[in-house]
Amino acid sequence: MSLYGIQAGNGGIATVSIDGGPPVKVNTYTPAGTANGQIVYTSPQLTAGTHTVTVTNSGTADPRSSGTSVSLDSFTVSG
Repeated sequence: MSLYGIQAGNGGIATVSIDGGPPVKVNTYTPAGTANGQIVYTSPQLTAGTHTVTVTNSGTADPRSSGTSVSLDSFTVSG
C-alpha cells in the first residue's frame, strides 16, 4: 500500500498506523517548493485481506517547515 500526498514548505508530520500497529512518522516537508502526488509512505508487504489504515496529523513539523499541514491525495493497493 502506498500513500500519496503533497510535500511542501509548510508540510507537517503525519503518523500512519496499520491494523492498530505502532505509528510510523511521515514527514511531508520539502524545501523544494510544492510537489503534488508524491509517495510519502509505502507499507511493508501486507497479507491478503482487509486492513485498517489510520493517518493522523501529529501537529508537529520538521524544524525547517513553516507549518504543520498534511495533505493527502490517494492510496494505491497492489496485489
